[in-house]
Amino acid sequence: MILEAPLPRSAARRTHLLLGNSPLMVFPLVALAMLMALANCAPVLDRHDDAVPEQWFTRGGDPATAAMLQAWWRRFDDPVLARLIETAIARSPEIGIARARIQEARGLETSTSATLLPAVELSAAGMHGREAGASPATSWAAQGTASYEVDLFGKTRNAVDAAGAGVAAAEQDHDWVRLSLIGAIVRSYIDYRAGARQVRLAERNLASQRRTLEHVRGQEKAGLLGPFDVERAAREPHLSAARTAEYRRQQELALLRLATLTTLRADELATMAGSADNIPGLDLAPLTLAPAAVLAARPDVRAANLRLIQRTALTESEAASVFPSLGVTAMFGVTSAALLDPLQLWSVAGRLAATLVDFGRIEGRIDAAAAREKEAYEAWRKSVLGAIEDVEAALTTVARAKEQRQALQRAREHAGKSLAFAERRFKAGESSLLDVLDSQRQVIEADSALTSTETLYAGAIVALYQTIGSY
Repeated sequence: MILEAPLPRSAARRTHLLLGNSPLMVFPLVALAMLMALANCAPVLDRHDDAVPEQWFTRGGDPATAAMLQAWWRRFDDPVLARLIETAIARSPEIGIARARIQEARGLETSTSATLLPAVELSAAGMHGREAGASPATSWAAQGTASYEVDLFGKTRNAVDAAGAGVAAAEQDHDWVRLSLIGAIVRSYIDYRAGARQVRLAERNLASQRRTLEHVRGQEKAGLLGPFDVERAAREPHLSAARTAEYRRQQELALLRLATLTTLRADELATMAGSADNIPGLDLAPLTLAPAAVLAARPDVRAANLRLIQRTALTESEAASVFPSLGVTAMFGVTSAALLDPLQLWSVAGRLAATLVDFGRIEGRIDAAAAREKEAYEAWRKSVLGAIEDVEAALTTVARAKEQRQALQRAREHAGKSLAFAERRFKAGESSLLDVLDSQRQVIEADSALTSTETLYAGAIVALYQTIGSY
């Protein structure tokens, strides 16, 4: 499938739209001259048709609908997580900034739209004074002025269209900020839970190593082991204590990220989260939409598309500058001497202006607008390609993390059994201390790797739901 974006009209097409219903069609030579001027001033945007895959390269995602993915974070079935997201949506400065930008865009749209209507001004003045040798006198005047520029060639209408596209783009930016915020909160919450699990497993292994150390010291007193064995066994608890401190650091950093994202205090979050160390999302299957549906739903892609539309309209508005402008002005005034000269109280004037020679000023503005249009087009293409990559990467990570998790679960099971055998054999005098210490390290490594892989899987599920663009 070839994905196409709304593209700028050619110079001839633009001129046709501008001249199609205008009075200038009765002046063929003038229209032809304007066509040539516009064709020379408005470059045509080169475009590339990018192929969008009909299906994803990595298989395994279950087909879903947009309705199934609404409020996808609730699929994690964690009330604390849902509460954090609700709090963040209501209080996040990032969302506040996005909302302010929507208001700014709407204000600009209102201001631009007003240029399609006449401008009316009222003024009044009064004076009381006396000249030399004369009696005091009072004079006053009031005047109203109405001016209107006829939008014959779409300069203002295109500017209004551009402002409307800017509002829509700001709204899509808001949606993408909100979706990104939700994804960041869920990932940080998973990291916090994973840190808690790593701490618990490390403390459990630390307790096991301390028991082994006590047993070795008892063996030393009985003359069965020497100081070398004691020192070797004493080293392992210190290493586990260092690993525990590192896991606590990672957990606390995740908590601080959550505090920033939700605007809650870290102590509040710690109380809300409690001591649970289950990693949410491990039971969730990957869901996905078709590539075309993803591109249609992603707010960042939609925003880039709207900005291209905005830039196209601004280019067309700038291209209309080569045509004449027609303005009408009306004035009505009343003065203290109105009865003496009533014919001077009102006037109506028309103005027709055209630029004959400007040494490239208009052409330069059109070229600059066309360059910004080209930039918006390439930004749109980049967002499309990036969206495809995001989903593909998430699907690949989910699939490979699932395989890793299954393999590590079996490895952890074997490591646990090996440790149990080694401890029994050591206590019975049938194996060395080295076998026990090695088996303990294998268990520690398996626990850490399994937790990391489960965190990777849950995070990939989050990334998949986020990159699909639904919320």
